Amino acid sequence: MRIRTLIGSALVVTAVLGLTACGGGEDEPKPVSTPTATATTAAPTATVPADDGGNGGNGAVGEVVNVELGENPYEFTPAGFTFDAGTTYTLSFSPPNEFHTFTVADLGIDIFINPGEALEEVITPSTVGDFSLTCIPHEGFGMVGTVTVQ
Repeated sequence: MRIRTLIGSALVVTAVLGLTACGGGEDEPKPVSTPTATATTAAPTATVPADDGGNGGNGAVGEVVNVELGENPYEFTPAGFTFDAGTTYTLSFSPPNEFHTFTVADLGIDIFINPGEALEEVITPSTVGDFSLTCIPHEGFGMVGTVTVQ
């Protein structure tokens, strides 16, 4: 009888330690800040990252482009964007249910959109070409697109 009690106690302690060590099923931490891209000055062939037009992303400047961040399935709507080089645009994101990014690495664009956050971000692309658009946390789920600058 005493051995059964010891074995039972050992199993309970092992289970409690296992749950504690694994985090008890808590969700991953969610980002809380929203870094913004900044403009840089470079040679004419260089990429100019997102330009906040001096307003810190707090108002529409230039043409407004609505960007939908789909979550079931994970997708950008539209899947492709075409911009004119040197033209300023305001990307308008409606509040998503999950954390997303609008990332065009070759243009220096890396916009973070937190859950429940409506966001406007001003960009002025200057490098002509076709570029890959990704949502970094959901790229593996197919949340990709294209950005064409002409």
